[in-house]
Amino acid sequence: MIPRYAYMQEVVNRMQVSEDEILSRSRLRRVKQARLVLWTAMRLDGYSYPAIGRFTNRDHSTVMHLIKSSPEAFRKKGEQIYNWLANQVEIPEEVEEKIIKVPNYKQNKIEEIQQVIKKS
Repeated sequence: MIPRYAYMQEVVNRMQVSEDEILSRSRLRRVKQARLVLWTAMRLDGYSYPAIGRFTNRDHSTVMHLIKSSPEAFRKKGEQIYNWLANQVEIPEEVEEKIIKVPNYKQNKIEEIQQVIKKS
């Protein structure tokens, strides 16, 4: 999996919005479109709806609804970003990135945490 921050940086560079705008509650058209492109690219890489929602401070159902009801043009833009990053970003061989499921006893749920592990 490509790191989440790589997707965020690529969307910020291509769509002329800031990270703060994407993570905000803004409903401006350009921000919503950038958010959609980010979510689509991450979903193509295998991130779950809850993981994408936690990364962007949204509920998983919001992410799922927007991806499924979005125009094809923005989904294609997300696919282009995913394909470009898949060819560009390489995780060094001595480092492995995994999503680990960890219980959160205070909220009584299981959370997914992205963690970088060094190989011995």
